[in-house]
Amino acid sequence: QNACATGKGLLGLEHAAVKEVVGLHVFFQEWFNGELPDTDEAFARFNDSFAEDFQMVVPSGNTVLFSGLKQSLRAAHGRDKTRGGIRIWIENAAARKISPGAYMVQSQEWQQLVGAEKKGRISTAIFREKPSEGRDAGLEWVGVHETWLPGPENEHHRGSRPALMQIQWELGRVQSVAALCSMPRDQKQRTSER
Repeated sequence: QNACATGKGLLGLEHAAVKEVVGLHVFFQEWFNGELPDTDEAFARFNDSFAEDFQMVVPSGNTVLFSGLKQSLRAAHGRDKTRGGIRIWIENAAARKISPGAYMVQSQEWQQLVGAEKKGRISTAIFREKPSEGRDAGLEWVGVHETWLPGPENEHHRGSRPALMQIQWELGRVQSVAALCSMPRDQKQRTSER
């Protein structure tokens, strides 16, 4: 692990955000490999970390809502066990505060099935401080945007969108997620009703 992935040199909630990214991907690896029991208690590590209004843009450009992600992840318990297992790790994580109560972590996520090429993606995760109504203090995942890293191992995943256009679209998405993240909940509901 490098210093960024461990959160060394970061303060407070920035450190907590990097630690959460690394910790959740440890959970993913253990879940996909069937190393964790398929129980509500084990799955709570994922379930309790996300805001109900969480959204994720996957490298293909599709948007996945929390309910869909939760359902597909729960069904994927042990999926890679029969293939020899998967290794998932985070590199080059960097966190920063983007607005009061909101934090962004950019990192590289790598995955490798036993005997296969590793696949990498750039991930931008948005967190906000959890509401204090009966929940533990800390952060909750609000949004993620992922893009395939350049390289021959990812060629079969990439679409035909020109690189400059893709970067501009990604920057717009990060800004809109950051704005949504920092909105009070009642204002977000009014915005989504329009």
